Amino acid sequence: MKKEEEKQTEFQEEVLRRLDNIELFVKKQAAPFLSMDEAAEYLRLPVDTLYGYTSQNKIPFYKLNGRRNYFLIADLNEFILSKENLHVTADEMETENITNAILSIDENNWSRN
Repeated sequence: MKKEEEKQTEFQEEVLRRLDNIELFVKKQAAPFLSMDEAAEYLRLPVDTLYGYTSQNKIPFYKLNGRRNYFLIADLNEFILSKENLHVTADEMETENITNAILSIDENNWSRN
């Protein structure tokens, strides 16, 4: 009986930990701005890379009192989806190259039987 009670207590503690994580996640989602560290984590980039993007004006950011950089989540989402960040797979490029080659063939060189 004691082992069952221990298992139940462990289960309850795990549920509480998960609820805490959910609460933290919801609070972060409610805040429109992220700090440098939070934005780097959100983008899954090293902080140094994100600093580089800000110094090169590749990503929008805001300064509070001229000190810390903050990022709007909406801006980060746009950055992720921007054309500069779009990478085409090799299969997609090959398909596009074949399609372009077919389209570029002079139709007069082909005859139908």
